[in-house]
Amino acid sequence: MKRRTFLTKTSGLLGLPLLNGLSMKRNIKHFGKTFEYLKNPDLRTKETGDALLTVEGAEISGTTFSRLVWRNIRFINCDFVGGYEIDLDDLEQCVFENCRFAGIIGWGTQSDVRFVRCEYKHPSIVLDSKGSTGVRFEQCTYIGQGYDRNHWGSFGSRGEATFVGCTVKLTGLSGDQKLTLKDCNLAEVDIQTSGPGGGGPNFPYCELSIEGCKLTGLTDLQPGYFTNITIRDTSFEHLNLQNATIKGDVLLERVKGGFARFSIYKGAQSFTLRDSTILGNTDADSDIQITVYAGAFKRVLVENVQFSENTTSPWAGIGGGYKIDNQSPQPVMTETVVFRNVKGANFRSAGLNAGSVLIDRCQFARLKMSDSKINDLTIRNTSISLLFDAHGTRVSGKQYNGLSAPKRITGRIENYEDSNVQRSGVNDS
Repeated sequence: MKRRTFLTKTSGLLGLPLLNGLSMKRNIKHFGKTFEYLKNPDLRTKETGDALLTVEGAEISGTTFSRLVWRNIRFINCDFVGGYEIDLDDLEQCVFENCRFAGIIGWGTQSDVRFVRCEYKHPSIVLDSKGSTGVRFEQCTYIGQGYDRNHWGSFGSRGEATFVGCTVKLTGLSGDQKLTLKDCNLAEVDIQTSGPGGGGPNFPYCELSIEGCKLTGLTDLQPGYFTNITIRDTSFEHLNLQNATIKGDVLLERVKGGFARFSIYKGAQSFTLRDSTILGNTDADSDIQITVYAGAFKRVLVENVQFSENTTSPWAGIGGGYKIDNQSPQPVMTETVVFRNVKGANFRSAGLNAGSVLIDRCQFARLKMSDSKINDLTIRNTSISLLFDAHGTRVSGKQYNGLSAPKRITGRIENYEDSNVQRSGVNDS
């Protein structure tokens, strides 16, 4: 398992190399009353009440801050260095501006905390505790080293985290309960959530929102646990949700992608991909443009989407849910499947186990709909120029209206149960 736990994924993270690149600032132990207040919050409250405490230009290292509550503090141009020295109970209403972090830091439970233009040195783990809220990273940077994900660092929150305008590369990005990414540049990043292993039986599922971001390399979200996933106005090269768990809805809107894997198993509500372009990837190991296991969703909608029009391109695949060799009754897994105004050379929607399937105003060179069981199939105003493969597919009711017949048809769509079949413009024998 590549997923992190705060106390165990620490091998090789400590030592002098973490100091490289950090300026020689005055150590916090030489800051008089400020140091005393950080070590003894009760003393600070007694002497100054809830007045703002400002800490500027300090290197915070070489001393332990454990089981404390830091509240209403502004850190400016400070360096936090070391392993396990900062292990708070709570961090509340604090701001970190132009600070740098190198090591293993535990903030405790955070609430209303901002990190502005901060830098995280590789390979650091800077996290908090469950239940954190209002954690915000603005224009922060974490540039890791090497492609071995088992030796990456991590930062973010075990509760709710928002990243705005951040640059993140070769590291883990955490948001167990809610993770929002806006106008960020991510390169080879793991999106890390909680799970039954580290979070117990009542672990939180993550609400993930990605908007206006650029995702290069592999953005790995597996085996994450999500309520809903929303990705808008974003480009990606390789998006991987294989083996992820999703309870609610997946929405991809106005995205431009290389290839994506949504091979989750079951239990989600809807998958929507619209107003987007998915062209695959030049990677020789990529044999897909997109793969979506339709059987995991109750509703599938793909609308106004352009896949690659190159006839030698990999397949775009959105199907699955029917086991053709299983003779026992198989209840409908996907209630509705709609492909509307979809264009692409090679489109595969095989193995469907669906209530109704609508293919409307689409253009394909090759369409594969084999080995499926569909209650109602409607294909209208659609062009299939080279191949329509429907071998092994059974349909209760079907309508073909305005379908441009392909040069080659493989397999007969067999009727099951009594139905009125209406078709025009195509021979399905």
